[in-house]
Amino acid sequence: MKRTILTIDVDAFFAQVEEIKNIKYKSKPIAIGKKINGRGVVSTCNYIARKYNVYSGQPIFKAQKSCPNLILIEPNFKDYTNYSEKIFKIINSFSNILEISSIDECYLDITKLITEEKNPFYWAKKIQSTIFNKLKITVSIGISNRKVLAKIASKIKKPFGIYSIFQNEIKEKLWPLPIDTFHGIGLQTTKKFNNLNLTKIEDLAKLKAKDQYVILRKQIGKNIDLLIDEANGIGEDSLENKEKDLKSISAHKTFQNTIFDYENLINELKELVNKIVQKLNYRNLTARTVFLVTKNRKNLNNVENTIEKAILLRKTQSKRILLDHYENQYEIIYSYALKLFDNYYNENGIDFLGIGLADLKDKIYIKKQLKFDQYFEDNFIKKEQSIIKEDNLDNLILNINGFFNNKILIKGKYLLKENKYQDKRFSNRDQIKFKTWGK
Repeated sequence: MKRTILTIDVDAFFAQVEEIKNIKYKSKPIAIGKKINGRGVVSTCNYIARKYNVYSGQPIFKAQKSCPNLILIEPNFKDYTNYSEKIFKIINSFSNILEISSIDECYLDITKLITEEKNPFYWAKKIQSTIFNKLKITVSIGISNRKVLAKIASKIKKPFGIYSIFQNEIKEKLWPLPIDTFHGIGLQTTKKFNNLNLTKIEDLAKLKAKDQYVILRKQIGKNIDLLIDEANGIGEDSLENKEKDLKSISAHKTFQNTIFDYENLINELKELVNKIVQKLNYRNLTARTVFLVTKNRKNLNNVENTIEKAILLRKTQSKRILLDHYENQYEIIYSYALKLFDNYYNENGIDFLGIGLADLKDKIYIKKQLKFDQYFEDNFIKKEQSIIKEDNLDNLILNINGFFNNKILIKGKYLLKENKYQDKRFSNRDQIKFKTWGK
């Protein structure tokens, strides 16, 4: 049986949360972002604002110029994380094969749920309506047997839509779409395609038979072959389940325009850290290493050699730092990420910012070890003074073993015969009483 994969993408997630918190925003154009020293970028906006040509990544001053009545709201990542966890919990109740890709998007394998009566659209509608009825949040869902196709499909009918692009529907539904709608092709790559008169996904799918392939292979590298395969429906169909061991977790963002302002970059960093911490905690993991990846186009205007310019365009800066302990808390991980960023930051600007966690392990719950006299005072003397005699070592051993429901203390003379140990001076009833009392 072929896999059936859903991409579930929350519509304008941050904006929806703000509309739930304040119902008056539902009828007004709003954008999420923070303006510092007169500068800032839009993180996201609701669909009313988008009618005025406001979009994610847009400088706030341009957004306010396009929409004079735009309401700017500072992001509240605590609320967004809270709603994100609720959404993923609902989705996870349908299938445990779930891969979270960001704070507002995930993949879900529903192959085992499909029957003649309940097809993929039935389950997509069921998930969509369940989330809306419980949280009043809308999601758009893409259906396919390939992850990349499901992701593209989830964008077609936004908001609150459902759309499918199966492998046998590629020529009809995928190929006519503009090249910039394809996952993995951003603004700069789109320009490279358009400069070679390649404007549709069909052009990408048939690229190997075209003369432009050699040019793009030099400009983009081996990644172009992966994009061609995906445009032809060849790609991954298995999900990275939450139980699977991971080597790292990361999130990144490519900016449409170079960002120079420190405070604006810090806001972007906070959002990325929030995403990776949310992924970390969903998988019940902790991390020991934080790494930062950045890229900028500094001094390109002074570089005449095209090969050297291409190298600079693709060159990234990567730094990492080891934490004192395994951590999963936002505040601690952010403090280390900020330390890395501050060591790197200069006035040349940043075009690409990524943050990640490595050296991952399952959460370790550490109980503080009490001093013996404190433990004895708190748990025995105050509660059962009548049955405990400080000079009665046997009584004390029985009570401690009973409290932990395990034989953790034993007299030395019994070590060689531990499995036969039983103090006959106490009746079975008394021993049961001691063990039960400790629970």
